Amino acid sequence: MKSEKEIRDWLLENAVDDNGDLNLKNLDFSDFDGDVHIGGMKVKNTLYQYGQNVGGDLYQLYQKVKGDLWGNSWATIKRKTYEVDNIDGGSLVIIKKERKKWTSSY
Repeated sequence: MKSEKEIRDWLLENAVDDNGDLNLKNLDFSDFDGDVHIGGMKVKNTLYQYGQNVGGDLYQLYQKVKGDLWGNSWATIKRKTYEVDNIDGGSLVIIKKERKKWTSSY
């Protein structure tokens, strides 16, 4: 297996988009039988994480953020829909809300 530095250097040489951002979006590991570990990252600017589709559990632990931790989005946990609300006193607050079904007027 390659070292973390070798993988990091390869990504910076091969996965930086036209805006100068490291693009790790839309990687499909659905045929891979092992777990995927993403952790211990040090990011100088903004880390965007969104739109995960996970067949098992999603663990998100021990985040250290100097800027804002944003969360206003929908999360489906054990087939129930929750809205991730804003930060309250340093804690991430998750509120269960019923998601309204969208219907077209056509």
